[in-house]
Amino acid sequence: MRYLILVILSCLPCLAMAAEPVHLEEVLVTSERYQSPLREVPVSVHVVTGERLDQAAIKNISELSASVPNLVVAAGAINTNIYMRGIGSGTNRGFEQSVGMFIDEIYMGRGNQYRAPFLDLQQVEVIRGPQGALLGKNTIAGAVVLSTRKPDLDESFAASISAELEPEKDGQSVTAILSGALSDQWAARFVNKTTSSQGYWHNTYNDDDEIQVDENINRLSLLYQPSDNWRFNAKFERAEVDSDGSSVQLRELEELTPLSALLQAQMFVADPQLETELDGSKSADNYGRPVYRNQVIDNALVSAYFEAETVAVTYTLGYSGFESEESQDLDFSPLSFVGVDDERDFNQWSQELRFKHELSATSQFQWGLYWQDQDLDGNFQENLSLPDLGLFWAGLFASIGIDPSVIPPTPFTRNTSFQQKSETRALFAEWQWQFAEHWSLFLGGRYNSENKDYQRVSSEDEFLNPGTPASLPAQVTATVFDVNVLSSAFSAKRAENDFLPAVKLWWDLNASTNAYAKVESGAKSGGFNATADAAPSEQEYEDEQATTFEIGSKSVFFDNTVSLNSAIFYTQIDDLQMTVLNDTRFLVGNAAQSISQGVELDGRWRINDAWQLSAYGAYLDAFYEDFEDGPCTAKASASGASVCDLSGATTLFAPEWNAGLQLDYEYGLGAGIDIVAGLGISYSSDYSINADLDPIDSQAAYTKYDAQLGLRANHWELMLMGKNLSDETIVNYGVDIPLVPGGHAAYLAPPRSYVLRLKLQI
Repeated sequence: MRYLILVILSCLPCLAMAAEPVHLEEVLVTSERYQSPLREVPVSVHVVTGERLDQAAIKNISELSASVPNLVVAAGAINTNIYMRGIGSGTNRGFEQSVGMFIDEIYMGRGNQYRAPFLDLQQVEVIRGPQGALLGKNTIAGAVVLSTRKPDLDESFAASISAELEPEKDGQSVTAILSGALSDQWAARFVNKTTSSQGYWHNTYNDDDEIQVDENINRLSLLYQPSDNWRFNAKFERAEVDSDGSSVQLRELEELTPLSALLQAQMFVADPQLETELDGSKSADNYGRPVYRNQVIDNALVSAYFEAETVAVTYTLGYSGFESEESQDLDFSPLSFVGVDDERDFNQWSQELRFKHELSATSQFQWGLYWQDQDLDGNFQENLSLPDLGLFWAGLFASIGIDPSVIPPTPFTRNTSFQQKSETRALFAEWQWQFAEHWSLFLGGRYNSENKDYQRVSSEDEFLNPGTPASLPAQVTATVFDVNVLSSAFSAKRAENDFLPAVKLWWDLNASTNAYAKVESGAKSGGFNATADAAPSEQEYEDEQATTFEIGSKSVFFDNTVSLNSAIFYTQIDDLQMTVLNDTRFLVGNAAQSISQGVELDGRWRINDAWQLSAYGAYLDAFYEDFEDGPCTAKASASGASVCDLSGATTLFAPEWNAGLQLDYEYGLGAGIDIVAGLGISYSSDYSINADLDPIDSQAAYTKYDAQLGLRANHWELMLMGKNLSDETIVNYGVDIPLVPGGHAAYLAPPRSYVLRLKLQI
């Protein structure tokens, strides 16, 4: 499959010779912080239009990543994993992301923000490689830039409503839009979306379906344009997302210790229907209470844009915040053993003032100032219960010299609260100089100053009763299971100052082909460990540094009917931040150097008025160059190993091959009605999904098929979309079960599904 797609990509110019020319639509991107044609920017960018998102019913960034080369986005128990070119962050609550997300130019750096559903997007740009100079820190692997649809003074005021049905999960979604000009100077756009669904997964323990979702999103966007030189925009948005249940199920049960053997046997006693096939049928008691995740996400911005003959000025004031509350069953089984309650409150204010100067016909200069303040408050309770195992617990205590009649095994809760305030100030600039007829030089850089103030308090408390100190038996139980608190209180400050340079060389080879070469640096913020069991040496981790070398080309052929983009890259990451569950403790720190290198291709062919073909292919070689003190698999740990050498091993979420095809068809039937159809094929080779690189926790190679068919007219649309038609089992994330060595669980992506949409517009 991957070879077929790569061959088609390389032969697009040849295939176009037999087609009647129909021009490709120009794609504009913002990777240089202002709109430019895709074929004129010196960076590897994959663009997905809002029309494509709508036509394929792509609901969120996790679904989108399945059809974007070298991007994997997968939700886990604590955080969302975002990996690009095999580079990403772990699941510690203190980590910033390695892939920065920007929505209407406002930075969104927390994993929770990646969970927000898509709504009324103009396009998505996936910018690969470090983007430190123009986009800032925490874009060490790249950036995902989302642009929402804006009000337009040239648009007559109109209304639309669309309803979607997903029979497999009893899902319904309604989206209403009001948009258009209010006067010669004012325009507005209001969007509301409500969604409810019952979920794909059946829980045999409580005979219920999961994940049950309720969403309500509202967005108001305003445009005020008093003259040709001035433009003001404002946006206010709130998303309320509630979900019950999870997509996790047991994947493997190996009896590596007497305790794990006994606990696994008890799982089958609790539910005789328990099985470990990845078939969407799970068994979990949800820790004896609802498993849920509730979020309220707020985003707002006000921007002003002024343009004169040689100068453009942009000012943006942005706010982003969320409140999240969740409860998770971390033994993933019908036992009430390990659970966690997690609350987070996040607020971010940012301002950016950006200038662009046309210095001459061959030179332009842009520079800007950036200010950002963040407050993150978190509180989580890790609850350890004790399943009824008869005399086993008493025997375990007696075997290590503890009299169970005096100090009986006792459940307990480990409670942790933390607060982090961070301030970021930055100055950035880029000079573009056409020093010869066909050659241009880009020199850019960013000076970034960041300060963090952190406090954390942890305690051992009575079971399910945070704030009440644990009894002596509960404290002893915590020590026996090695999940006690190593540091009851920790506070610290840190300051980071970075200069992130970028040098790019652009060559207009001829009328159809441009080429570029670039060297760019990136950095990801250091910080503080949010876990209660952090040893003194693990309280703080340093920032990551990355340098990338990339060469590429942007070409169009045959009267702009074929485009072909390519990139070859090499990235070295130093002081890689890692977090991994080592039996009972999350180990956090800077542990490794890694290399990411490969090739990316994508192309489009406008065959004729009715047909268009898009294709992509990517080869990735991402590995740990130096990781002698890496994590061990459960089997190795049970044999006595504490660290394992992973030097030379492939990194997480790094498939060697990605490839995809999208064939679209649109034809007029008469009477103003068009038939619309599409077929998408995406392929991924296998990759690891757990930090210890256990072969059990991996995703096998797969080929996924999506299709769309419908009718469209001026005032209505009827579409049927099929997703994952081959019903591939795709695992988003793999994890070892805490305190059950040899137990493995998997978070699953949705199975085959169908969406029926009816849209009406006036």
